[in-house]
Order: sequence, then C-alpha cells, then structure tokens
Amino acid sequence: MQSALIFRRIRQLADENNIPVLTFAEDVAASGGYWLALAGDEIYAEDTSIVGSIGVVSGGFGFSDLMRRLGISRRLYTAGARKAMLDPFLAEDPAGVARLEALQRDIHGSFKDIVRARRGARLKGDDETLFNGDIFTGRGALANG
Repeated sequence: MQSALIFRRIRQLADENNIPVLTFAEDVAASGGYWLALAGDEIYAEDTSIVGSIGVVSGGFGFSDLMRRLGISRRLYTAGARKAMLDPFLAEDPAGVARLEALQRDIHGSFKDIVRARRGARLKGDDETLFNGDIFTGRGALANG
C-alpha cells in the first residue's frame, strides 16, 4: 500500500510539473521497491541488480496445535464475522484462506495493471514469466522489458 501511495504521488508531481522521472535500482528493486521504480519514465538497473517480484505474499504462523498441547485456549471476542480472519492462535479456516487468496488476486491484478501501464510496449515476456513473483537480474529484467 505504501509503495502505491508513493508511486501515485511521484506520478502526480511529475505530471503536474511536466518533469520526467528517472528511477534507479542499485541493489534490489523487488515487489514494493519495483512498484516504486515503476514511477519512473525510465528505469535504470545494473546488470546484477535484482528486479521484479511482481506478486503478492502474506505470511504468518499457526500456533493452535502448540497451544492445545500446552493446554492453552484462545479467547477472542469480535464484532464482525471476518474480524479475526486467519488469527495465528486459531486453527486455519478454509474460508479465511479463500478470502485472503481473493484479496491477493485483487492486489496482484492492480500490480500487473501498473506494470502494463508503465512499461507498455517494452514488455517482452509472457504473463506467466513476468507476473509469477519471480525476480530477475537487471540484465534479465531488461530482456523482458
């Protein structure tokens, strides 16, 4: 989210002031860092820079089995059926996982839309290559547009 907000502000200022934006990826411009790099009209990277990671990830832990073994029970009170979705102290709920996956698909779609809009005709790889969350060296990213 923060990358999207910063991206939007950079583009807004660039468009208002008719100023080109150049972005640089020295070490890593992956995931949110790549989203930021997309604010540039041109992206520069070293051959050995790491670029890409166009995907969405969510991580967490599950402690419900450990808590059960230790005789600890979770007491959680909410208003709203999904307020405690995927709470790490409760057993994983398939409905919660499905909801999270739907959210991730939506965010991933926005990320792909930004890449397509900003890179346009420069894109050379197919969707599976470009948007599977993989990273590329600067040289590989250039080859894929």
